[in-house]
Order: sequence, then structure tokens, then C-alpha cells
Amino acid sequence: MIRFNVKTKEIVIEKLVNIYNTEKGVSHGDALYNIANEFAKGFLNAPDPKYFVREAGYIVPGFHVSEMAKFKVVGLMDFLAYRYAKHAKFDEIAPKSVKKIVTGNGNSTKFAVASFLPKYVGEHEYECQDESDAVAVAVAWLIKNGYIESQAVVPEPKVTAKKAKK
Repeated sequence: MIRFNVKTKEIVIEKLVNIYNTEKGVSHGDALYNIANEFAKGFLNAPDPKYFVREAGYIVPGFHVSEMAKFKVVGLMDFLAYRYAKHAKFDEIAPKSVKKIVTGNGNSTKFAVASFLPKYVGEHEYECQDESDAVAVAVAWLIKNGYIESQAVVPEPKVTAKKAKK
């Protein structure tokens, strides 16, 4: 859960749950059950959440079967978010938009995005890229909606030979 205090502009990373990293030998049903419980606890401990934001996903032809589990988790998250925060506004941000908003470059690597996060949330040790991705989505949404200022590097305009002659 990532919380934002509008008055102090403070971003607090309370507890991140790596939803894809499950113990070996745990059935898919048990993993979904555990994920649902952790996610529901976050909503139950949150005082009337106003927004539910996540990275937009999409299915591409020929996607790997293991990706289906992630889509099941997303559906489960949607259900629980609606159940526990049905008055919250829902939003999604595309991965390239997250990268562009956070770093200034929509083609940034996950490492580059994670290296920008301390500018927004201070130093934090992430257990995996999914955690830093989740924080980047929250940060991008806060910037996009005017709650915090961007710390992204604005790329210099490219000067071509034709433009340089004029």
C-alpha cells in the first residue's frame, strides 16, 4: 500500500506485497487466496481510500500461459478494490507513460525508473522490480494529477543537420 498525504506531500510506502512471488509447492488457488487476504488487509487498514491506481496491462497475441495468472490477480484486485473501496476513483497508467512521467523518457529501463524513485520517496530497498514498478505507478499518478512536482530530466531537443543550417 502506498499512501500520500495531500497536506504534507509525503509519500509513504507502508507494505508492499510481491503478488507474483509465491512459495514453491503452493497451489495457484492457495496463492490467489493469500494474495486476496493481503490485499484486503490493506484496504481494511486504509482510512476510506480515494483512489485505486494501477499500471495498465494488455494481452498480446501469443502471450505465455504464465501471464494468465497475472491477469487473474488483476481481476481479483479489481474485485477487492470495488468491494472495499467502491467509492474510490479507478485509474490506470500505461507502462510507457509511467516511464515518461517519472524519468522524462518513455523508453527508460526498469532500472532507470527505480533509480529516479528516491527523488520522490527517499531511499527504499525494493525486494523486486514489481515493488519499484508499483511505487513508480503511484508517483506517476501523483505527478500527472498535480499532487507532486516532477523530478524528471527533460531531454534536450535533437538538432538535425537541416535545422542546424537555418
